[in-house]
Amino acid sequence: MKQIPFVWITGAVCTGILLSHFFDPGWNVALISLLLLGSAYIVLEKRSVVVRWPLKSTLLILLIIVLGIFRFDLEKGSANPYSLDKNYLSGDVLVGSLDEIQESGGSYQKCFFKTEALIRLRDTITVRDRILLFAKDSSHLLRSGNRCVLGVDLMKIANKGNPGEFDSKSYWEHKGIRYLAFASEDQYEVISQGTRPWFHIFRDLQQYFGAILDQHLSGDSRAVAKALILGDRSQLDSEIRSKFGNAGAMHVLAVSGLHVGILVEILTLFFGLFANWISKKQAVYAALACVWCYAFLTGFSPSVGRSALMFSALSLSALYGKGYNNFNVLAFSAFVLLMINPHMLFDLGFQLSFLAMLGIFMFYKPLSRVWKIPNRYLRKLYEGTMVGVAAQLMTFPLTLYYFHQFPNYFMLTNIGLMLLSFLTLFLGLLLVTFSWSAWLAKWIALLLLGMLVSMIALVSFIDELPGSVAEAFVPGIPLVLAFLGLGVFLYLAIWRKNLSWLKTGLLVSAGCVLILIFTRTRQMERHEVCFFQSRDIAFVVRLGQQSFVFYNAPARRLKSIRFLAESYRKTTSGTMNYYNLKDLEQAHLKVEEWEILIQRDKTGYQVELGDKKFLLATNYGSLKKGTSTIICAPWLDPPKGAYHLKRGGLRFNLN
Repeated sequence: MKQIPFVWITGAVCTGILLSHFFDPGWNVALISLLLLGSAYIVLEKRSVVVRWPLKSTLLILLIIVLGIFRFDLEKGSANPYSLDKNYLSGDVLVGSLDEIQESGGSYQKCFFKTEALIRLRDTITVRDRILLFAKDSSHLLRSGNRCVLGVDLMKIANKGNPGEFDSKSYWEHKGIRYLAFASEDQYEVISQGTRPWFHIFRDLQQYFGAILDQHLSGDSRAVAKALILGDRSQLDSEIRSKFGNAGAMHVLAVSGLHVGILVEILTLFFGLFANWISKKQAVYAALACVWCYAFLTGFSPSVGRSALMFSALSLSALYGKGYNNFNVLAFSAFVLLMINPHMLFDLGFQLSFLAMLGIFMFYKPLSRVWKIPNRYLRKLYEGTMVGVAAQLMTFPLTLYYFHQFPNYFMLTNIGLMLLSFLTLFLGLLLVTFSWSAWLAKWIALLLLGMLVSMIALVSFIDELPGSVAEAFVPGIPLVLAFLGLGVFLYLAIWRKNLSWLKTGLLVSAGCVLILIFTRTRQMERHEVCFFQSRDIAFVVRLGQQSFVFYNAPARRLKSIRFLAESYRKTTSGTMNYYNLKDLEQAHLKVEEWEILIQRDKTGYQVELGDKKFLLATNYGSLKKGTSTIICAPWLDPPKGAYHLKRGGLRFNLN
């Protein structure tokens, strides 16, 4: 415990945050417990007792757990007496300021609105909260820091409960946002310019550097360059995201520890040129300043924050001759970030970043020693590949849980992108540095374009390889935790050189893999019908590896239907076939031994699948319970015994 204190401290803080999240004891209970445990610890510290150390250690761990509970409770809306949950009523007018505006291609801008007060009749009530606001701004008048009056009804952010759906409710809730609103230009008014926080200078710099990239690049190359260099992913379309995801290269598009590591390598090379003029201490401080500026420039994501903190701790420890433990430094970084914002524990970027580094610290050295390669360059290539494998060993359970897919050629992708990522970031930084010289910027941009085109071509090639991605993984939380626990157990077995532990760990791991394969096979062989919760009629009939998507929606919303269907496909795999029911009274398909018959009437859609009958009710009509299973559209009130899509998407097994 003395060698890795922050591992224990951070573990206790995480335990407290999880207890607060799932059981919600309340900040007042946590505060009283904190005071009592703190007092007991101080008393025990001052008294000489034989069993003092075990008691003191236990009290210290409990104290830190309660600290985690208290810190998380302070960030909850339930602990805020000025939250919208406790004060807002439909029809209230809100007064506040725009915290951030994310530019988009359309007339609606995505904003974060910080409320200051609400006006109800003649009363003004203080409110401190944040809203996700989509505001129409055809005149481009909205700016960060503007104070506005907003007269629009708020909607609580909620999930639709469709298979494979992103958990947007939890995502925004852990960012302190529970409401969203859509405002046309006559529903808000700018009343003053307001003041902007100091850190907005980094957002201005990001926009300035983005304009330089806009000037020299276009299309997918520009979108990838902005994501990789500046952390701005707003211009990435779904196709390029899908290609990078299927190839196992999404970490390249999200500024992360990889980018900070590349930046550190670039800075090391740069300051090495001035070794005769700059001392080692000055070079370290200058590098730290550059890393932290880059972290804020790219949005200070959890993975970048972790990398900047780790680099700072390791650099300062080495500079002042202090010893350090990799696991302790990693845990220290997590502790600092969680104290700043305990909701980060539930951020996917935070989880993947720390698990990836944990995997590298645990398994990189054993893996790199498996194969001794005499050639220097091949050895570097092999070692770089093993870094990716070590990271995947700890991150793949979460990847399968959140994304339901695994990139089979991730090692090939990492080999190809190691050099391309380095050169792309290096050339991007050169371009924004020498943009004042039109001639020099032109040639740098040409080289940068070549790197970006090569990167996109490589990712597209890997994406198109047979079996590039394995889908239909739906592991439960127990299996995810089992894999993570086994990773730690195997590391301990290797560290202690205990062969029996290693054999046991590998045997249990093989069993967990077989369970994963078995559940995936069952998922892929399911025959089912799934009705989506959507503003349009949409449902899918899955028969083995064939899925048939039936919908009734205007052409402008076909993209939304495809998004629903593709999210579903990731949980089941197979081929998607689309059929528009808009102008059809009847549809009849025969697939092997199955017959699909869909008839439209005044009540809705009668769906017959063999001996199974369903009624997707879109109008009230006659909804008497009969031989059909009744599923009511979200806008209907369901009769007794009927299913309701308002509660989420519905799946019915046909096997």
